[in-house]
Amino acid sequence: MRTAPPDGYTLLLATCAMIAIYPWVYRNLNYDPLKDFMHIVNAASFELAMNAHPGVQANNLKEFIDWAKSQEGKLSFASYGQGTPSHFLGEMLNQAAGLHMTHVPHRGSPPARQDLTGGQIPVFFDTVGGTVMYFRAGRAKVYATSGLKRSPFLPDVPTFVELGYKDMIASAWFAFVVPRGLPEAVAQKLNQAFNRAIASREVRQQFLANGMYPLGGTSQELFATIKSDMARWEKAVKASGFQAQRLSLPPKEKARRAPA
Repeated sequence: MRTAPPDGYTLLLATCAMIAIYPWVYRNLNYDPLKDFMHIVNAASFELAMNAHPGVQANNLKEFIDWAKSQEGKLSFASYGQGTPSHFLGEMLNQAAGLHMTHVPHRGSPPARQDLTGGQIPVFFDTVGGTVMYFRAGRAKVYATSGLKRSPFLPDVPTFVELGYKDMIASAWFAFVVPRGLPEAVAQKLNQAFNRAIASREVRQQFLANGMYPLGGTSQELFATIKSDMARWEKAVKASGFQAQRLSLPPKEKARRAPA
């Protein structure tokens, strides 16, 4: 992506993890999220939720933490991928509550949900949108969400902040970026086009149906979000002590483009 021509036809739908977290996770990351891209627009954001298997012997976060401490060294938590907000929200709870749950990364949310509902793993830090249907069906307990305020998608579930964990605030997002060097006039046209699309009824309904908040806005607002989130996730990653050696892509992807 970063080596593609800045012609306005090559865009990347970048995740929060790729832009704000990976720089602190991977030793040999071969791109700079602030310098190598022009930041066009933030499309949507979402919060996360702490899910537990219905058989876990705790009905709220306090009970879970007490129970987890009695299971010292035996518990694990799932994430939808190494180096993602899901991963580091679990690490935040370990740090904040003095737990030692072992991280078990999955290749996306569906296999993690399957392991949670099947009882193979007791806890999964899922997206709020992914949590809703399992919670309503009674297939998972939900202890807390990661926003500053309660999620409108799970209004009866408290936030970590409400429960006394003031630093456990985490949201993720999807944003459009392009290779550095695109003429400013073209970048502005792209921003305007994306804002029109994001504001449309059809797109907003799709985002909301999946537990996401439609955003839009200026490139400057996106850049400010990136810098703020990089500082937040740097703290979480360093507190966890986690670091990966390199970002791996399948062989065909390696041959076709640089990781982004």
